[in-house]
Amino acid sequence: MNTNYLLLSVSTATFGFLIWFAMSASLRLPKMFQIQFDINRPYMNRFLRRRILMFILYVLVPYVLIYDFNILGVTTLSELDINFFWNQRSTLWVVILVPVVIIVNFFISKTTPNLSEFPEIRLTRWTLKLYLLSAITWAFQIFAQEFLYRGMLLQSLRMCGLSDMMAIIISTGVYALTQYFQRSLVSITNILYGLLACYIVIDTNSLLPVFVIHLANALFAEWFAIWRHPEIGIAS
Repeated sequence: MNTNYLLLSVSTATFGFLIWFAMSASLRLPKMFQIQFDINRPYMNRFLRRRILMFILYVLVPYVLIYDFNILGVTTLSELDINFFWNQRSTLWVVILVPVVIIVNFFISKTTPNLSEFPEIRLTRWTLKLYLLSAITWAFQIFAQEFLYRGMLLQSLRMCGLSDMMAIIISTGVYALTQYFQRSLVSITNILYGLLACYIVIDTNSLLPVFVIHLANALFAEWFAIWRHPEIGIAS
């Protein structure tokens, strides 16, 4: 099962990302063409669909292959070392890192490079509905990333006999390659986060703390950017 598990993880990380990227046309446009300060529902929906698509490719497809087609035999997520426990170590990491995430995003949110990237959905007026839709779809995308890179890929590498260090490096390397279309600082930050996230998962034996930390980073980066951006406001 271990070899098949690794093949499934690598295939999902490779072909899943290629399909997602090919269907994410906005990522291939120059940044100047993505800045679209008007009320454009199709433009907004494109970003929301892209996040849901990642959840389908990274979570639902492998889940169906594992549990409906039994390509790994009869197994459980726990036997694949994918767990969602909440324990004292999880609490400790979240209590330490979420405030750090909030503080860092607060101070970098006013910088020009940050405002050129965030918020991802660049509409002039953000309604409460848009806030909720964006937060929910962020949760889907981030869960998908953690499930694949810090769940399936990391754990399948470990189960095939690699040391924790090598599994962390390879998992983070694959994750970093999927972030190459972003600016350099974001890519470097993602590498550092990937290394730390893998360590946290091994330390806590759970994906929950990294999901909470990653989601907090995405949401506060977006909220602070909306607040700071001179062209964007909140609809009454």
